[in-house]
Amino acid sequence: MDTIEPASVPKKRAGCWRMTWQRALIALLVAEVTIVELVMMFQEPKARTVAVSAFVCGLTTMTFRLAIHGARRFWKPPQIHGCLSGLLFVSMGSLGAAWVETVFWAFEKVFAVQGIAAHPNLIVDLLATMPWYVAMVTVLWCVHRRYRYHWTTVALLGVLYEMGGDGILGQILQGGPLDPAYIAQLLFICPGIFLLTYSPMVLPPVWLFPMDDEPYTGPHWQRVAGAFLPLLPLIPYGLIVILLFG
Repeated sequence: MDTIEPASVPKKRAGCWRMTWQRALIALLVAEVTIVELVMMFQEPKARTVAVSAFVCGLTTMTFRLAIHGARRFWKPPQIHGCLSGLLFVSMGSLGAAWVETVFWAFEKVFAVQGIAAHPNLIVDLLATMPWYVAMVTVLWCVHRRYRYHWTTVALLGVLYEMGGDGILGQILQGGPLDPAYIAQLLFICPGIFLLTYSPMVLPPVWLFPMDDEPYTGPHWQRVAGAFLPLLPLIPYGLIVILLFG
């Protein structure tokens, strides 16, 4: 008689539970960003620029998701492994990052404001920001290949990566304060905006190049620690920016 191993049931339930709370958190962030976006639309032009740009980034990600879902009804992409898979993953994420920078730069021009994009010149903007994005996506590929994060996890990690990049390092480079008020803003107001903004960088590669190998079954703390590794490139990147632009 076939038997079910008792140990397999709790693991499956634990995995389902993690996916449930992650989806619930994403739904909460979407609700939060809807309110924040509506409020920002009635504020000064700089806030409206951020709101519209983040919305376009999120809309881009949703459109890509629907396109992938529709295409896979008629065409199953070939499984790609090894270095080529990593190269395509990083290329897709980097293209998403370039698109995000272009969107924020373009709407900065549309609303005639300054201080949203990294630089008024798009070429200089991309030269200044893309090294961080490429490094972040590359490390994300390395840890994702090992730990097999679900796309909901990757979406939430995008919030963490922008919080570290634009939220913390960007504030330091601009000479702004990291006071309790600013930290509270990062933690309670900005996450929804961050979710939309970084989604074109981290989600399309995960959706387009899914992992078909066995799921990670090692210690959970290693999986958690690995999720923070894409933040490490901020250290050399920040030092280089300080040395070059002082």
